[in-house]
Amino acid sequence: MNNSLIQDASRLLQTQLAPESGIAPEASEVSQLLSDAARILAASPLPPLRSARILALYLAVRLAMKYHEECANAESRLARNLLDGDYLYSLYLDLALKWEEYDFVALLAPAIKKVQIGRAEGRPQDELLVQGLSRFVRTENKMLQEAAQPLAAEAM
Repeated sequence: MNNSLIQDASRLLQTQLAPESGIAPEASEVSQLLSDAARILAASPLPPLRSARILALYLAVRLAMKYHEECANAESRLARNLLDGDYLYSLYLDLALKWEEYDFVALLAPAIKKVQIGRAEGRPQDELLVQGLSRFVRTENKMLQEAAQPLAAEAM
C-alpha cells in the first residue's frame, strides 16, 4: 500500500509541476522522503485520493526543504535551489487551496516554521514535519469518528 500511495502522490505532484521548472525528483528520493508519512497515511481511514493529495502536498514541502538545504552545500546552484524551493512552497500552498486542505496547511505551518528556524540556527529538526502530519491525521481521525457517532446512534 505504501508504494502505491507514494507513487500516486508523486504522480499527482508531478502533474502539477510546471515542466519548465525542471523539477523531477528520482523515485528513490521520493520514496525516502515519503516513507514515514506514507506509513501514517496508509494506516489512516482517509479516502485514497485524499491520502494521495495530502502526501503530494507533504512531498512538495519536503522537496522545497531539500532544495533550500542544498543551497548551503552548492554555491554554484544557490540561486536556482532557492527559486526551486520557493516555487515548491508556493505550489504546496496553491494545491492545498485548490484541494481545500485548509486544516492541513494550518496544522503543518507551525512545524514548517520551526524546521526553517532550526535550520537557520544550524539545528535541523525535520522530524517536526512528520510529527505535524501525524498530528493532522490524528485530528482528522477524531473528527471522522465523532461524525460517525451520531449516524451510528440514529441507526439504532
